[in-house]
Amino acid sequence: MTVPNEEKLSPVLDEAVRAAREVPAAAVDAAQLRLAAALRTRPRHERPVVRRWVAAGFTAMAAIALAIGLPLLSGHGDAFAAVQAHFRQFRTLQMDVTQRHDGQVMQTSRTRVDAAGATRTDIGESLSIVVDPARGRLLTLLHEPRQAVVASIPAQSAAAGNDIAWLDELRRYPGKVTPLTDARTIAGRPAQGWLLDLGGNAAEIWADADGLPLEMRMRGGGLQIDYRFAFDADFAPDVFDTAVPAGYAQVAADED
Repeated sequence: MTVPNEEKLSPVLDEAVRAAREVPAAAVDAAQLRLAAALRTRPRHERPVVRRWVAAGFTAMAAIALAIGLPLLSGHGDAFAAVQAHFRQFRTLQMDVTQRHDGQVMQTSRTRVDAAGATRTDIGESLSIVVDPARGRLLTLLHEPRQAVVASIPAQSAAAGNDIAWLDELRRYPGKVTPLTDARTIAGRPAQGWLLDLGGNAAEIWADADGLPLEMRMRGGGLQIDYRFAFDADFAPDVFDTAVPAGYAQVAADED
């Protein structure tokens, strides 16, 4: 974002803008999570001088954010900013997915992702797909015939992340987010929901009081996809291994 008349900024504000540009994204995400926690635990009655100090600090931060386009709180409020921060900053993410068409279950799957962008998707009991972008390898396992297909893909650095389109869009979501008024309890935890548009599809996402995402539902064209999330679970050491496992025969991609 270009700052109009940026050369006319005062030396103090110019220094603040340049410093803000250098804040790593991970630090911003961590600050969002800390801020959300602090807002939930702050005392009900603060002394006026404390309130004025906090208000002045946020006014200055907002001015800098507007000047450079830095999404300190994503423009959607503290709670949803914490949701986005969890999706940007995880060690592992597991998604249990159920796809329905006109109310009928069509497919169930489990996708696991790590911070470097490696993914494993298990579709029912029949098929598994493992992608290791850092090593440039893709493994497809057909479980019933015990066959494996290995392919090379363009290698990516860990910073390139994964290619789950909705996840990348949600991390940097610029559109309108509408808080849902109905309350839910998910896995024994009170949950808050938001409605947004992801890839042209209506999406509802639900998170607990800490902004930890719990569930998401996407709808479009008669299709409904339900996600249940688990963050930072410990996976088996070989979950992203792209070597052909014992008991499987490696076949060419076009072999029956």
